[in-house]
Amino acid sequence: MVLRRAALTTYASGAWRRRLGALAGVRTAERPSVSVVMATRRPDLLEHALGQVARQRGVDRLELVYAPHGFEVDPARLAELAGSATVQQIDQPGDVLFGDVLHAATRAASGDVVVKMDDDDWYAPDFLADLLLAREYSGAELVGMPDDVYYLEPTDETVRLGQPSEVYRQFVAGGTILVDRGLLREVGGFRSVRRHVDAELIAAVRAAGGTTYRTHGLGYVLRRTDSGHTWQADLDQLRSRAVETRPGFRPGRLLEL
Repeated sequence: MVLRRAALTTYASGAWRRRLGALAGVRTAERPSVSVVMATRRPDLLEHALGQVARQRGVDRLELVYAPHGFEVDPARLAELAGSATVQQIDQPGDVLFGDVLHAATRAASGDVVVKMDDDDWYAPDFLADLLLAREYSGAELVGMPDDVYYLEPTDETVRLGQPSEVYRQFVAGGTILVDRGLLREVGGFRSVRRHVDAELIAAVRAAGGTTYRTHGLGYVLRRTDSGHTWQADLDQLRSRAVETRPGFRPGRLLEL
């Protein structure tokens, strides 16, 4: 995967045009700027969540739009934890629907593309760079990763589901969605709903004629905890679908943890 990324970064058509343009002194299309939007109700995950953004590399211009949902955060602390990313803080009352929180965050975003990241999952340092590469070589309007690897906190296990990757598929993991900001606004942004906000957005993009592409899932680990009334059933279902189960927290090497 490291060699693949290096080859695409150096020799893919976009990189080739930028390199020739630089040699000839001709201006070419820049790589897109990225706005990460993150809506959260969990102040205890602040350091973890922002650490996942701060460790990103291979992105020229990175913005974080952080939307605390029902709690307050010191802006100076946000800026400190976000590393080199510029930060916007969009405070939201606790009674606002989750879809509306995300909608407010994306409305404030200034990047060429918007990426939704979740506050409790783990992301490889090249997560954003790999999504941008997939956007370039797939031509898809919406790009994401599969929900392939889960860490099950209550049982202290890591499971892999064996989800197909590098395919045009309708479903991508919600915490990995990348979409052009212009298209996001064209389809009306995230819907005013409490649940299934990601599925609603994907459906809206596809209804508008957009395609969705699922790149590799080697740079993403989802976390499942014992919160919520259905957690045991959810864990049992994930374990029954697993093609590989390993004890403990066992992220792949690409996560560099």
